[in-house]
Amino acid sequence: MSPILSWIRRWQSTLIVAAFLAGVLYFTRDRDTRKCRDLPVCTELGKCGGTPPECKADVDESCKNARVCKSAGQCRASAGRCVITDDWCQKQKSCKASGQCTALIGPPDQCIAANQDCQTTDVCKSDGLCLARNGQCGATQEGCKASIPCQREGLCSEQEGKCLALARNDCETSENCFKQAKCSAIGGICKPDANDCESSALCQKYGLCKTKEGSCTAETDTACLASEECKQNGRCRVKQNTCGAVKDEDCAASAKCKEEGRCAVRYGVCASTENSHCRNSDVCKTQGRCAADNGRCIATLNPDCRNSDLCRDEGRCFADRSSCAAQRDEDCKRSKVCQEKGTCTAKYSRCVVDFNYGKADAGAAVVKPVAPPTRQK
Repeated sequence: MSPILSWIRRWQSTLIVAAFLAGVLYFTRDRDTRKCRDLPVCTELGKCGGTPPECKADVDESCKNARVCKSAGQCRASAGRCVITDDWCQKQKSCKASGQCTALIGPPDQCIAANQDCQTTDVCKSDGLCLARNGQCGATQEGCKASIPCQREGLCSEQEGKCLALARNDCETSENCFKQAKCSAIGGICKPDANDCESSALCQKYGLCKTKEGSCTAETDTACLASEECKQNGRCRVKQNTCGAVKDEDCAASAKCKEEGRCAVRYGVCASTENSHCRNSDVCKTQGRCAADNGRCIATLNPDCRNSDLCRDEGRCFADRSSCAAQRDEDCKRSKVCQEKGTCTAKYSRCVVDFNYGKADAGAAVVKPVAPPTRQK
């Protein structure tokens, strides 16, 4: 006989008593008599079915009444738990913005783009991403051509779900081609090639005639001197890859000198540095701004204002806070704006409408507009 059988026979009575006591303890133990619907897992997670500790969500109604439905959109029962729904995904901002309108059950649960979700989204209208691919909105050829990036940046062709510039024709019709000479498709985006800058408006207007690192830049004084920026603003010399104001003679020959008295270089721009610059400019004759101050022409003397077009035309005949202002009714009454628009009263530094002007008050004579003054010499 084997040792094990001998041991069992020896302790047989003891084993029977132990088994009996174990059975008594098991069947007489304190049981959890609570039900799942009485526990927090029911009100919080919708797990109201089954018996503790194996509580589960077995009906949609339990999920709809649970807090997890309101907080996380998990309002439908599936596989013993509450999961998100399409309705909840469609109420999220990401649905309209990026097409994530369809519920994908996990875990983790998430909203994705599927079927026709992308066609009415913001990204379809703005970026051409109108087709659901792998849970996200991707580009279509039609969407790319109708998108804002196509109009602005030339990203008009679809490739692998993205809008790219794949042909020169994509770039040539874009805003960036007209404004920045980015007219050639290079590496999926529009950039200027060796010839684009030289033939662009950037070259004619600003002297930016050479291509460098994907942008048009100024490399020679010759290009700057031939530009409109030189003629208008005195920016005639190369300075840090652009055309800048470097010499007083360039400022003195510019339209800014004649018009606004900006005839000398100051801090890299043409500015008014002497009173003579202002007195010889158009802004002195037209607006009475005949004195240089902090790089610009301002009005400081009443005679300058009275001799200006502003006095004759708008009644602004006194220097006040750097400009000419209307301070007397008689100046307004002599002005053109009084005769043409009825603004004959000085108020708030300008001539305004006086609804009683030109009407006879009780016992008063009708006032007639006075002829405008002649320019003093």
